[in-house]
Amino acid sequence: MKTTVQIFQQFMMLILSVSALGVWAQNQDPTQTVCVGSQPYYVDPSSITGATYNWSVSGGGTITTGAGTQSITIDWTTAGGPYTLSIYTSANGCDGPVQSLAVTVVSQPIGPTLNVKTPNLASVCDGTDVSATFLAGSGGVGCSDAFEYRFDGGIWTAYTPGANLSTTGHTSVEIQGQRSGCASGSGCTGTSWVTLASWLVAPVPAATITYEGSPFCFSLATPQLVTHTGTTGGTYSSTAGLTIDASTGSITPSTSTIGDYIVTYTIAAAGGCAEVTATTSVTITTAPAATISYAGSPFCTSVATPQAVTRTGTTGGIYSSTAGLSIDASTGAITPGTSTPGIYTVTYTIAASGGCAEVTATASVTITTAPAATISYAGSPFCTSVATPQAVTQTGTAGGTYSSTAGLAINASTGAITPGTSTPGTYLVSYTIAASGGCAEVIATASVTINETPTTSPIWHN
Repeated sequence: MKTTVQIFQQFMMLILSVSALGVWAQNQDPTQTVCVGSQPYYVDPSSITGATYNWSVSGGGTITTGAGTQSITIDWTTAGGPYTLSIYTSANGCDGPVQSLAVTVVSQPIGPTLNVKTPNLASVCDGTDVSATFLAGSGGVGCSDAFEYRFDGGIWTAYTPGANLSTTGHTSVEIQGQRSGCASGSGCTGTSWVTLASWLVAPVPAATITYEGSPFCFSLATPQLVTHTGTTGGTYSSTAGLTIDASTGSITPSTSTIGDYIVTYTIAAAGGCAEVTATTSVTITTAPAATISYAGSPFCTSVATPQAVTRTGTTGGIYSSTAGLSIDASTGAITPGTSTPGIYTVTYTIAASGGCAEVTATASVTITTAPAATISYAGSPFCTSVATPQAVTQTGTAGGTYSSTAGLAINASTGAITPGTSTPGTYLVSYTIAASGGCAEVIATASVTINETPTTSPIWHN
């Protein structure tokens, strides 16, 4: 038969066992997984006053608070297991049954990390598709990875790893990730959102360039500006021969070689955008120049044929002069015979073209009156008895010289003849106007006769 003491001991053991079941009710499962860190454990208080609680852990952590009480805290420090957490209650010299948990300890969650960033650049050009894939996060209980993206610092939207995102019209793209959704009560703390991939979005460079004054005349010594629209910061260049400022694009015609050029404005690759070029054509033309002269000037009005101009330099000009000069506007030839005598300035005009201003060249030309004269001796024939000079009658051009054959006494300047000192006979007097003013020598003539005066002997008387 059992003694009273034995019955009492069995009764106490039953009470302790029932009390210890509190640890099962709260944790539900004798096999548990938790994260590294502090975890609370407790049992229901014993109904026996003065009961003690005997906790033990096989490894992986240490009891940091509550040893000997109904609730403890274990600092799990080493991932692994399963580790055994045990407790039994002692009271009145009796030990209750042991309650145990099998605890597997895992690391705290580690968030996902970047695997491949496409393209792997800090900046991309507007319109480029971007994407990213990731290495899965780890640790925790029941945790999963999540990803989001946003444009231009705006609202976050769920992202599927590897999906393309279009950057068209945006200035930035970001993708962030975290490990979260861990099982409640596991002591696992999800990770914060972390930016895993990001891109700045650069606008697509574009530009146009023109030289509004082209073609330019070689005579221009000042730099000629380029007209530029669009992206700045590019560099200007052209083929050899064109004087160009690489920074500003200004060109200097007067130090350039005549010809046609292509100017290129180059925007270097940057911000993920490829190199861009813009081009325009520019022409440097020869400055027109010419000289004209009329080698035969002065010209006599007796010249009936056109007289050519001597021209050097630029062709294609137009000839002109004041009224009175017969001139061919295309060839510059003048016709003295149909012109009014006078002094003229002939102008050769090269019209403005090729960026060059109008140019004129001039020459002086003189049209002289053709000389003409008549002479006569009104008293002819003259007797040798006339001792005084007999004047000539002259009309027309003055300044000529009179002459005749030997025997006629004649004044070369005035044309007067002296019959009394002349030898009887018939003479041809010439009035010579020397060549001048483009006119040839002119000779006018007149016939004059000197008759011998008869003599009478003295009267004889026989």
